[in-house]
Amino acid sequence: MSYTNYNHDFRRNKLAEPAQLTSYANLWTPTVDQKHMLGCVFETNQGDKYRYCKNGTTALAKAVLVASEAIDAQQVGQVQTAYGVSAGEVTFQILCTTGNGISNDELIDGYLLVNDGGATMGDSYVIRKNKWITSDTVMEVTIADAGGLRNAIAATDDVSYFKNRFLDVIVKPTTLTSPIVGATTTIVPASYYFWAKAYGVTAILTDVDGDVLVAGEPAGHDDTVGAEGTIGLAGTHAEDIVLGTAWFVSTDDECALINLDIPGI
Repeated sequence: MSYTNYNHDFRRNKLAEPAQLTSYANLWTPTVDQKHMLGCVFETNQGDKYRYCKNGTTALAKAVLVASEAIDAQQVGQVQTAYGVSAGEVTFQILCTTGNGISNDELIDGYLLVNDGGATMGDSYVIRKNKWITSDTVMEVTIADAGGLRNAIAATDDVSYFKNRFLDVIVKPTTLTSPIVGATTTIVPASYYFWAKAYGVTAILTDVDGDVLVAGEPAGHDDTVGAEGTIGLAGTHAEDIVLGTAWFVSTDDECALINLDIPGI
């Protein structure tokens, strides 16, 4: 089994200099229409790394951290009563909780997870496409693995589904509701596609809130920081998330330069 059944509506392969981005979808020009797969990587010759994202419903300021959309509770843990699926199936139907807010093909490059059950528990799959069969209750899903389901999904199993983590991103809240995925390099209108920076020297707005950044010391998310999207001094791993090290520390409510290195991105 292998992922040979991906959705290829948009370019999927990683981009790296000297390959050039088109002028209408460069690193600093958000677009209203999609140009690449969500999560696509662009790397520069000096080692900077960007991820392709779609903004949510609120415009994003420049030089702020952004995070994945919070997971909707209605998309998690639905028992598949009467909707078991045989192993090997690539396209099949799942039972969903009403009010989940998902639209046709909104789960492209997202994930299907059997989060509770028997032999299938822990199986996860990349979603190729999705469409509704019955309102928002029965959904047809096609997975990217051309070999199909590795194990049969039983009617007693719990199934969850998740949008791509780079779809409908939000400004990083003061208390995290999802993983941080990057930083903006320009103003991003609502619902526009853009490149978020994930690695390298990056300008990010600071909110020291009494804990001053120190050159060479860890910088990151701190639940005590009072402003959304900002970065501060990272001290205790149990409370803070290290996102890199400070280089130019700046002052409160101004932009610092951070050697950004977002975990998992």
